[in-house]
Amino acid sequence: MPLPTCLQYNVGGTITYKAATTRPTAARVRILTGSGSEVLASTAATVSAIDATLTAAVTRGDWSVSMNSNTGFTQGETFHITDDDEELLIKSVAGLTVRLRRPAMKDHVSGASAQGVTLSYEVNATTAGTLFWDGHAEWNIDSSVYDKTAVCCTKYPMRAVYPTDQDLLDVMPLLEREMPEEVDLERLKRIGADRTMAHIAQLAPDLRAETFAGSAGFRHASCLFAAMIFAMSQRGDENRELYERFKKEAVEEVNRMITVQPRDANQNGVVEEDERISTYVMKINA
Repeated sequence: MPLPTCLQYNVGGTITYKAATTRPTAARVRILTGSGSEVLASTAATVSAIDATLTAAVTRGDWSVSMNSNTGFTQGETFHITDDDEELLIKSVAGLTVRLRRPAMKDHVSGASAQGVTLSYEVNATTAGTLFWDGHAEWNIDSSVYDKTAVCCTKYPMRAVYPTDQDLLDVMPLLEREMPEEVDLERLKRIGADRTMAHIAQLAPDLRAETFAGSAGFRHASCLFAAMIFAMSQRGDENRELYERFKKEAVEEVNRMITVQPRDANQNGVVEEDERISTYVMKINA
């Protein structure tokens, strides 16, 4: 269950959607609440300006690509090379050279098309002037294709539930000593939070209510899932062991957070029988 785009009450924000693999000609967006009330009437959305071609062949493993134009290429944006379709993530741009956040996984020929497929719309403060609603954005792509993305409006932006850089570094001190070039902390934290939400979404409805996004437990679980994902992308037996360890600890943290797995209340290393208390039972000492 991915996190929705969260608009901030009386401020607004940017909603985005990624089209298939080729750059749309035009797009429109409409926002509705969960009850069907229209928040934003159908309005023209912005289509990514990336529309370029490679000026040099790309070999699998390359960390940069050369383009005939840098229009639309900005840090954090994605684009597709369409000769053998592959999505690439931009780390930085220097002239006509685009550095990548992760290496190319395929070979691409010189002259291949590079296209941006991200659609966006800047929601203003007036549209976000009603507090606490959730719904969806309905995207009309090239007048025929409709897709939906989740949108909500709250007092605080959804990024407030993400762990901090320090939270993540406390779980993965290795990154503080030597940060690999391909590590994108912001993206890693966001994916970790998404994984935590997805794990919670698989639980029974009566258990989900016991969680609180943004709590210390939620942030810690997000860091553990993020660490699991990082270890999964690395080679070697040691990283395989780290992957299994982080995965186990992340699931355990979620279970503790919703009291499926009881905590060791007296911190003696053992969960005694009288510490196995459900959410429906209160322990009273005489």
